[in-house]
Amino acid sequence: MEVIGKIIHVYPTEHKSEKFRVQEFVLNVPGKYEQNVLFQCSNDRCGIPDKYLNQNVTVHFDLQGRKWSDPKTGKAKVFNTLSCWKIEAAEQTAPPPAAAPAPPPPPQQAHIASPHDDEFPF
Repeated sequence: MEVIGKIIHVYPTEHKSEKFRVQEFVLNVPGKYEQNVLFQCSNDRCGIPDKYLNQNVTVHFDLQGRKWSDPKTGKAKVFNTLSCWKIEAAEQTAPPPAAAPAPPPPPQQAHIASPHDDEFPF
């Protein structure tokens, strides 16, 4: 999956264990109803969001869900993670090509007086 938006906040990397670390960031997704969506990078992908702070990007991600049961009550709950695996600078729309300059006007012809110039009153 992928989504385009602007990275508006990057959280510090958290070391969850000796071999596992995560970094979260917030992507502002424009639209009729603007959304601020939390994504997560892990391990070797940590640090990538820092490079794109306040920039428009395309975020490639996987949707992950986990079921968890409360040991005391037995109630189940599902947690979702948007796991980012790639960030790219969003393509900028190129400005329209500059119009070719207008050709210079043709040189004016020199007017040569003729004997009939005085015959017309206008």
